[in-house]
Parts: sequence; C-alpha cells; structure tokens
Amino acid sequence: MQNLCKFIDTEKLTANAKIIKENLNGKVCAVLKSNAYGHGLKTVAEKIQNFVDFFAVLNQNEAKQILKLKKPILILAKPTQKSFEFACKNNVQQAVFCKKDVQNFEKIAKKHGKIGIFHLKLNTGMNRMGVSTLPEFLDIQKFVKSSKHLKQKAVFTHLGSGKGFRSEMQLKKLKMFLGHSKKNIFCHFANSEISSFLKPTKNQMARLGIAFFGYGKFKGLKPVMSVFAKVVNILIVKKGDFVGYGNHHKAKKDMTLAVLAIGYADGLMRCYQKRGFVILHNKKAKIVADICMNMTIVDISKIYETKIGDYATILGESKTLQITAEDIAKKCKTIPYEILTNFSKIPVTKLKPPT
Repeated sequence: MQNLCKFIDTEKLTANAKIIKENLNGKVCAVLKSNAYGHGLKTVAEKIQNFVDFFAVLNQNEAKQILKLKKPILILAKPTQKSFEFACKNNVQQAVFCKKDVQNFEKIAKKHGKIGIFHLKLNTGMNRMGVSTLPEFLDIQKFVKSSKHLKQKAVFTHLGSGKGFRSEMQLKKLKMFLGHSKKNIFCHFANSEISSFLKPTKNQMARLGIAFFGYGKFKGLKPVMSVFAKVVNILIVKKGDFVGYGNHHKAKKDMTLAVLAIGYADGLMRCYQKRGFVILHNKKAKIVADICMNMTIVDISKIYETKIGDYATILGESKTLQITAEDIAKKCKTIPYEILTNFSKIPVTKLKPPT
C-alpha cells in the first residue's frame, strides 16, 4: 500500500445524499466541481446519481467524465469557445454571465444546427460574475426571445453568506429580476447552508456541494474523506536538539519522533504545524516542527507501540478520536473547502489502511 493515501467512504457518501434528499422535497443539484471537492468526481457522481436531479461541474473536462450517467450537467466556469462547442455537441448546459456570452453561444449553436442551453448568472451582491443591472438583463431576454438557437433553462445567483441581512438583500434583488422574467422560469440560489433553512420551492433547485461530503447544517451528515500517511522513520532526539527546518523547534526533553510521508505539497498546510495532531494507535501525536514539503514530524514519546510502516490518520477517525476538515480549518483560520480540495491529488485506496 502507498506511503500516502486517502479513503472515500462511499457508504457515508450515499447516506449523506439520502439525508439531503429527504430534507429537500424539490430538485437537488450536486456541485461536483474541482474533482468533487477532492473526493473523486466520477466515483461520487456514480454513487449519488439516484439522489440528485442535476450535476454541476467546473468545466468541460469534468463534464466529460460523467456524460454517460444521463443526468443534466451544468458547466459553471466562464465559457470559452471550446466549452460552448462541447456544450452544443453533448447537450450539456452552460452558465453564461453577460450578453456577449449569450451572443457567442448563439453563433456556435447556429453553426452546429443545435440549441444552446444556458443558465444566466445574476450578480445580486456577490460581486464576482453575472448580470448586475435590470437593463442588461432585459436586453438579454429580448435577444434570447428572438433566437431560434438558444434556450434559457434557468437563472441563478450565488449568495455570499448564510442566514442574515446580506442574504436577505441578495434575495430581494433576485426577486426583482424574477419579476421581469418569463413566467415560471427555473431558478437556483440555495447552497449547502442556505438550503438547510430556506427550502426550495416548486420552481427552484437547491445547489449543494460540501453537504454531500459530510459538512453542513443537515443533521446526521458524516465526513466522507479520510487521509492516511505512513510512518517512514522513527528516531530519538536529545534535549536541546533542533528538529526540522530553522530554529522553530528545540526539544525541551528527550523525545521519540515519527516522520510521516505527507507534507505541504500533498495538501497538509504549514499553518497546521505545531497546532495540530495526527492519530496513531488511537492516540494523539502532536506535530512538533515545521511541516516539510513531503514529510511531517510528530511526537510519539508516549505512543510506544508505533513502528515504521504504521499508518497515521491525518483526516478521519479512530475508535475514540476524530479529525475533521473543520478541525484543521479552525486551527489554520480557513474553511473546510480549502482543506478538502488541498488533498485532491492524494491517491485513493479501495480499502482503508490498518491504523
């Protein structure tokens, strides 16, 4: 087995998907961009397809991986000519962000004798991408109405926060746009957090990502990803010895250390050093020095049974201990999304290694 691996618990994944579906009576879109937040796009899509109505991915390269599943697919990234071509040829839906996008899509759809299906992004206050003004919105609606090669499937927006004043203001602006849309147009705005308290109506769809992977407000969700690193060396250092790079750690007493086959190049952020721990033999082993590019050093002075070849749990659970992406995120002052996607390139193992 590899020195470094991750395990994706597909039973927990499908259980999470079932919880989400049971809590949301309306349509559900699974956001699987960036390799399903590091969990493996194709595997995740296959496992949850019976619980969702839609898939959303980052680009055409991700869409290619799940075309055979016969679910509607939405490409979320800013469109290019290649993505428009791909969407037309494969009946994939494309997010568009301005009139120029719509015009370009129409040209390509007409060229191929196809209908370009798109979702129009509205900027209601996130201030990244999308149509911001009513005149621009109405201009696009007029253009689409006159075209024989375009179909506007939906409008959508992205809320910048959870429950509170900002979301209320964004939803108010969304309602304004919808008041000038054709009747009963499909709409989606609710992410993993918003959809836990603001249920989609008949003409809306919940667009969730991280909830499928065990993080969010729905009761009963369980983290899906575990990460394991092998102990590749064990050594004893004396009181006063330096450990790792620089002068950041000097042993205050004789210590037994283990070197693990994971570092910041593998996704374990340096901000976690000397703040976090790993699990070895159901015990906490503190990170004692700077996290290196491909190695991390932990204190096993009281974990006497540790030997070279053992696996440490970086993310996951043992009999009585657990490390979640939220735990690491809090210590690194970031968000679980970043922690999970950082581990995206770690190879997946079919069986959880013994710990």
